[in-house]
Amino acid sequence: MRKHALLLLFVVSGWSSSSLAVPIQWSASSGGNGHWYEAVEASLGWESARDFAESRTHLGMPGYLVTITSAAERSFLIANDLPDVLPPHLGIRRAWIGAFQDTAAPDFSEPSSGWRWVTGELWDFESWATGEPNNCCFVGDPSENFAELHAGGDWNDHENAFSNSLLVEYSPVPEPTTPVLLSLGLLGLRWLGKRPPGCRADRPLSLGEADQHPARRARPRAKSRPARRARPPAPRAGMACTVRSTRTSS
Repeated sequence: MRKHALLLLFVVSGWSSSSLAVPIQWSASSGGNGHWYEAVEASLGWESARDFAESRTHLGMPGYLVTITSAAERSFLIANDLPDVLPPHLGIRRAWIGAFQDTAAPDFSEPSSGWRWVTGELWDFESWATGEPNNCCFVGDPSENFAELHAGGDWNDHENAFSNSLLVEYSPVPEPTTPVLLSLGLLGLRWLGKRPPGCRADRPLSLGEADQHPARRARPRAKSRPARRARPPAPRAGMACTVRSTRTSS
């Protein structure tokens, strides 16, 4: 629904995008991460570019604004002319990337702290141009909290309202890791240990466990019945009953 709404918005506003080349893969065999990358010519602010990137898919993989988390990934983009394939904008070939400044982060401060990737990946690589980020020269927005990639690989901070093209990265949705699966298994065992009364046990209970089981404790015990008095045996057929008197004859 979100994807269709975004496409409708772009069509109604007269905006259109064009992919300048088919997505290219940074293959694992060449030392890459197996992800795919695409340059899209557009005229979007950063937030709109982020939403548009996340509405795209390639080979069933979801897209997002590119995250450049290493020098090797930066070199791959430069070697494949990203974003050099894009037409110049204000004299520079440039495109939005998935970096933004989180103003609510505890480490936030202008101009260089609190930067994050849209994917939540660790921020431990930067490639700012000389003097950047500088939070300078914004028009209309209160600050420059978003990053773009220039031809040659340098980054620059810009305001959200700036119209720009974008680079999209595609990668498979990560599968749960072994620690995650182990945690889920432990949670399941913990749940089994807290079964509500009356749940079927996964193994036969011992006598002691059965007596302590909530369902057994909650069940009222039957009242003990008084022992029945022994009845004299019935006389056999053909036998006469003789009553002896204890009186003496006078």
